[in-house]
Amino acid sequence: MEPTSTISDVIEPTFRSHTIERAKKEESGKRVKIAGWIETIRELGKIKFIILRDFSGKVQCVLKGELLSPNIGKEYVVSLEGTVKETPQAPYGGKEIVANSLEVLGAVEKSLPVDPTSKTPAELETRLNFRFLDLRRDEIKRVFLAKSEAVRAFRDYARDEGFVEIHPPSIIGAASEGGAEVFEVKYFESKAYLAQSPQLYKQMAVVGGLERVTMTGPVFRAEKHNTSAHLNETIQMDMEAAFIDDVGAIKLLTGAMEAITEKLSHYEEVNALKDIPVVEYEDAIK
Repeated sequence: MEPTSTISDVIEPTFRSHTIERAKKEESGKRVKIAGWIETIRELGKIKFIILRDFSGKVQCVLKGELLSPNIGKEYVVSLEGTVKETPQAPYGGKEIVANSLEVLGAVEKSLPVDPTSKTPAELETRLNFRFLDLRRDEIKRVFLAKSEAVRAFRDYARDEGFVEIHPPSIIGAASEGGAEVFEVKYFESKAYLAQSPQLYKQMAVVGGLERVTMTGPVFRAEKHNTSAHLNETIQMDMEAAFIDDVGAIKLLTGAMEAITEKLSHYEEVNALKDIPVVEYEDAIK
């Protein structure tokens, strides 16, 4: 029996049909359903303007008539259905959403200890205690976006260079690298350790004939410290390759750095690395 319809034909999205950025790309008059957090509210006579924010971006929404009555506030989570309207003076791209309906999905019951707009600063301890609110701040979100883009650029580069991605274990039976302390964990009736490095597994894969392997994942170092610059758990991007010498390794690493910084060059804090100069050892130590 041949199917007569698809999932998209029979299931309507419950909370949203578009992300905010996708909705803003639609033509004027297009009906869309978006969802997110209310960042600001401004009332002008019998019209209420809200700035709605989701992970993709922000948009101005216009509420009129019976939609003025719902009790909403900053950082309320709402689902809003409306029509795209081109309004050159509207912030965030010259388009706004004229609302036809609004549903409150999550209300704010007390004042927030962390301001997601960053207009009111908060102490670090407060930010960490309410990390989920801190993550809503644009400058914090950018850190996660940059990290995601860096990992993607590394993986794309490694794939283009013929590398196979492997996934070594994080719980191992013995230390995987000398010179670094291990975290010991209870593994049923035995002792085990959190991996300090994927080195052994990468080398086994290369010797096993995969020739070029890469991994991106956590490594753990049980080294006591008293600075905020030291991490006991990091995400490591690794490569291991057969049939190359030190020059080949340098070319791979510089290529990876160029690919990553090029991907991140739209951030003002990052300059793309191109044509990295070669420095002889004797010159480097002078």
